[in-house]
Amino acid sequence: MNRERFSFYNRGTRAVMLFVMIPLFLFLTALFVSTQNSFLSMIAFFFFVLLLVFVYKSCFIHVFIDEKGIRYKSLFKEKYIAKKELLDVLIVQKQRRNEPLYISFKDFYEKGLYGGSGFLVFRAANELPKSNAFVFSNPIDSFYISVQYRKEMEPWVLRLIKE
Repeated sequence: MNRERFSFYNRGTRAVMLFVMIPLFLFLTALFVSTQNSFLSMIAFFFFVLLLVFVYKSCFIHVFIDEKGIRYKSLFKEKYIAKKELLDVLIVQKQRRNEPLYISFKDFYEKGLYGGSGFLVFRAANELPKSNAFVFSNPIDSFYISVQYRKEMEPWVLRLIKE
């Protein structure tokens, strides 16, 4: 059986997190702790928690796609949606600040709308995520799995949604 493994975030996002955000947060955490100010120590603790979230999401969350379905696997959770349970695949744009815009992957692919930092949502029900920030706070739920879009995923997604 042929399957492909993808990290939760694409290469560009992972590079920004691992080489820009994590060193910055490490520096600020060390700086704020060294001041021995209780308020700055609380901010340093917040930075440390964000640092752990960035490392976790960049290195320990993977999505596997094959002809039979899609599997989300992390250190703490695992979810599988079989091909026969898969309702559709959506592309989510503007997921952070605005109302998310959901586009069918088939429409997205046929119109050649490549690029961007959108997320794929593999749905097993007609429901949509309840929160606008679901990608950060809840990348999986009982009815969906989300992963950041990248061009390398297209053949796998097309094979998965083929009738």
